[in-house]
Amino acid sequence: MGMTFDNIEICAGGEVKPQKESKKVFLMGKCSILANQDRKDAIRVKGCPPKAVDMLMTLVNNTLDKRRARKILLERFFKSIAYKLGIYNEDFPIYTHYESPEYDNKHF
Repeated sequence: MGMTFDNIEICAGGEVKPQKESKKVFLMGKCSILANQDRKDAIRVKGCPPKAVDMLMTLVNNTLDKRRARKILLERFFKSIAYKLGIYNEDFPIYTHYESPEYDNKHF
């Protein structure tokens, strides 16, 4: 599939510290970057808060192989143009709310 998600950690906020054994660490925003300056191998996304497009592009470019990343980004680009022109509409699946068997409304 082209994805490499083993031992990836995404940190946001000043109190989050990544685990030492994480292979890839993403520091999202000014606070997490300042709080984790000792983590030289981390991938940093600047901003306060960082722009969503910057976070998405950073994640795509650093977790997918280059060929797959280009394909996905190009496809999304054309779909967004078609959506803005009114010739494409994307329906997202509706998910049902999950309630675990242990959950009981009477407890609240």
